Amino acid sequence: AAFQKGLQAAVQQWRSEGRTAVWLHIPILQSRFIAPAASLGFCFHHAESDSSTLTLWLGEGPSRLPGYASHQVGVAGAVFDESTRKILVVQDRNKLKNMWKFPGGLSEPGEDIGDTAVREVFE
Repeated sequence: AAFQKGLQAAVQQWRSEGRTAVWLHIPILQSRFIAPAASLGFCFHHAESDSSTLTLWLGEGPSRLPGYASHQVGVAGAVFDESTRKILVVQDRNKLKNMWKFPGGLSEPGEDIGDTAVREVFE
């Protein structure tokens, strides 16, 4: 009960801070904490021989957390405006550094790479 109450308070704090997702790693010997986490909306992401990882999406709309994959395909698109001779770049989401990059992101499973590039540029 104390774990569930503490986790619920933490989730409320993370929501107020604008966090979008929570990853909860639970060692097998503490598996008793899975049920209280599940009652707060956590779902299994993956399990290994000695632990389980649960997630909770806090962002808007459906979860955008990647599934437990063996790989991910990153795609970027270069956009050049011939009339102004400018190239589109976007600021990296990592706000700790002032970095700029071509617009891009991760391809969805089964998505055509060209379609991914177009989608990511528009996003």
